[in-house]
Amino acid sequence: MAKLKDIPKFDRPREKFLEKGADALTDGELLAILLGSGIKGTNVKVLSQKILRKFGDNFINVSVGDLMQIQGIGQAKALQISSAFALTRRIFDKQNSLDNLILSAQDAIALVSDLKDKKQEHLVCLYLNARNALLKKEIISIGTLDKSIIHPREIFAPGLEMHAAAVVLVHNHPSGDPKPSEQDKQVAKRIIEAGQLMGINVVDFLIVAKNGIYSALGETRNTKLINTDYVAEGAMASLFDLLVDGNQVSIYKKHSNSNIEPATQKVEKNTFQLSKKQHPFANQIICGNAIDVMKKIPTNSVHLVITSPPYNLKNSTGNGMRDGRGGKWANAALQKGYSHHNDNMPHDKYVKWQRDCLAEMFRIIPNDGAIFYNHKWRVQGGVLQDRQDIVHGLPVRQVIIWRRKGGFNFNAGYFVPTYEVIYLIAKPNFKLAPKANGHGDVWEFTQEMNNEHPAAFPVDLIDRIVSSTTAKIILDPFMGSGTTAISAMNFGREYIGIDLSPDYCKMAEERIKHHKSRIKTFLLKTL
Repeated sequence: MAKLKDIPKFDRPREKFLEKGADALTDGELLAILLGSGIKGTNVKVLSQKILRKFGDNFINVSVGDLMQIQGIGQAKALQISSAFALTRRIFDKQNSLDNLILSAQDAIALVSDLKDKKQEHLVCLYLNARNALLKKEIISIGTLDKSIIHPREIFAPGLEMHAAAVVLVHNHPSGDPKPSEQDKQVAKRIIEAGQLMGINVVDFLIVAKNGIYSALGETRNTKLINTDYVAEGAMASLFDLLVDGNQVSIYKKHSNSNIEPATQKVEKNTFQLSKKQHPFANQIICGNAIDVMKKIPTNSVHLVITSPPYNLKNSTGNGMRDGRGGKWANAALQKGYSHHNDNMPHDKYVKWQRDCLAEMFRIIPNDGAIFYNHKWRVQGGVLQDRQDIVHGLPVRQVIIWRRKGGFNFNAGYFVPTYEVIYLIAKPNFKLAPKANGHGDVWEFTQEMNNEHPAAFPVDLIDRIVSSTTAKIILDPFMGSGTTAISAMNFGREYIGIDLSPDYCKMAEERIKHHKSRIKTFLLKTL
């Protein structure tokens, strides 16, 4: 294979660019300049041609990960190329999208003005980037809008491919009446909820007809169509954030005699209920001291706390977990200890620490909130240590037994322990979700095995707790590997995670990222 230095200077990409300009270079030669050098056995021109053949016309949208799959392309080089293309796309958007910015309901209607004369119902999707520039206008369906026929994946699969940040949905009514039907409401509700999970914002749901135009966003804000803007104070509008009905997202207030007027006319007040402002710590993993971080969380702002603190097992009157003597404990995950915590505090200091933690947890839950506090009873000095010194004085409503699969004990003085306990510490107005009390107070779940954290919660256990409540914001001040966040996502709740260890914070963030990807894949297959 000829080396680049063996190619005549006038035909080398850099020299050619300087002498003749960019227009004289092939795509491969321009890419070769970006690459800078080839790899062993392949000069830079051949390598660039190989890359172009692999990705074809979609090369400008190639990701860093895609580039790193090519032998010889490391992270730094992949970032350099990807950043150059991102900058190119951004400049192109600014220069070519000025006439296609969708900044209001009127802008959207202007792109679909022909729909009002259609004899059949159409559902059209306008795909937008983060700057509200139109990426694509696409007809999703023709015919009656039916939630059994219209699948969110038909809308969001193309959106994910083109990296859309948001969509505006437009539907027509050949009857001439722009009022949304119950079927319209159900379809739109399903799409908005799916959009939140997929990470694509649904800005508006429009209905065009000969007798008027309806805007769900305009109705929510109680504004006329002419004043229905899609950007306010630099932020893009979101129907999901605005429309809340009871415990779940819903576009329309549930009442039997709906009388919804188009946004161009006077609208019925309070047709929508506005959602509360998002919690300042919502959906974040915060690396820091649990008490210090909780002190920054507003009082009564977290509906539920689920946590399992370090058990202080290395502070032991026996010899096992303290130093691993006896051999059998030597390979136990907890014998290695927690990252950034030695699990060996003097007992009185440990008790004070946990009581201080519980005091902060109790402060930040409202009058209908609760704490599910998991701990391990153990024998110390021949007497059961039941953790009453930690929880006494708190309103412990119930003790739930988490029966694990198996266990180990090398002390002939007592039977092998096979359970841990979960204290339900509840404020006066806390109630379980309907029918959740049927679970009883002994729960059997296998402990988590495939997790690098030494004492990870099993997801099924936390799923049981989350699904048994109607909590919207869930805190775990000892988040560890992120299981509480994973479970919160499973049920559409918001989470706050705290952990002292940067290693565990990173582990949690990676799990959350992977889980979001799995949710998206699942939705595309099943919605």
